Amino acid sequence: MEALLNRVEESIARGYRIIILSDRDADRYRAPMPSILAISAVHNHLINKKNYVQKVDLIVETGEARDAFHMALLLGYGATAIYPYVALETLNSLVKQQLYIKETTIKKSKYELCTCFRVWH
Repeated sequence: MEALLNRVEESIARGYRIIILSDRDADRYRAPMPSILAISAVHNHLINKKNYVQKVDLIVETGEARDAFHMALLLGYGATAIYPYVALETLNSLVKQQLYIKETTIKKSKYELCTCFRVWH
């Protein structure tokens, strides 16, 4: 956890304004940290460090986010945006295999999924 927090802080000091927290490169040697734990730790760390939280956007790229509730939690814990890559890849596969709605395109189905996940402001 300390390595993650230090890397985020160093990136901000170097001038980065968008921080992407991703679990995409996880493998059998590198287990991913739960996305809610990662985003909440980074967000709270930035609040406590010179008010850095106002200087950056925190993007979460995760395979865990599959429903609106989980995405709402991520946003509530400090994420600015979420890229649910597993949900989108699953949708691609279903459309290609015609296991989803038969008369739709990948682009249209992704739009409909993102519309379902939209958060009210």
